[in-house]
Amino acid sequence: MGNDVVNATTNGLLASADIVVDRSTTDSDVLNATVNVSSGVAPRIQNVETLNISGQYAATSLALTNVLGTQTVNLSTGIAGGTATVTDASSINAVNVKAGANVNTLSVTSSAAGTRDTVFVDAGSANSVTVAGNTAADLFDVKLASGASVTANGGTSIDAYTLNVGATASVAGHN
Repeated sequence: MGNDVVNATTNGLLASADIVVDRSTTDSDVLNATVNVSSGVAPRIQNVETLNISGQYAATSLALTNVLGTQTVNLSTGIAGGTATVTDASSINAVNVKAGANVNTLSVTSSAAGTRDTVFVDAGSANSVTVAGNTAADLFDVKLASGASVTANGGTSIDAYTLNVGATASVAGHN
């Protein structure tokens, strides 16, 4: 199969009932979608290597519950000071989560089964970042901008967080 591009950029077109499946794991497929909800849509997406999820307004969100084989989820909002939320994060679902244009607040929560391997979070220029574990073991590697604040919440399991900090950062952690 080739390198496919799927455009669901009409606002709100991507929904939880949608299914996007590619049989190949050796290509470079891209899904571009615009969402208009602050609570994550949970479409079934398989072997689409890059997901570009944009919130038309000040929020974007994606539940990775039914995602498998994605390498990178890029998040952005249409209005500055936006919020991006990812739930059910695991390395099986998506290895990398990246905050992009206009994202000021980023929240990434692992799946109940844990992250399996490390999930890499690039918070971009987000000033407030929360990375939360769940009931199973979680591994996160988080890149923060200088001056950002991060909360690492381990949930009820033993988790490992690697924080790559700009010149300064504020760190809070709790279980």
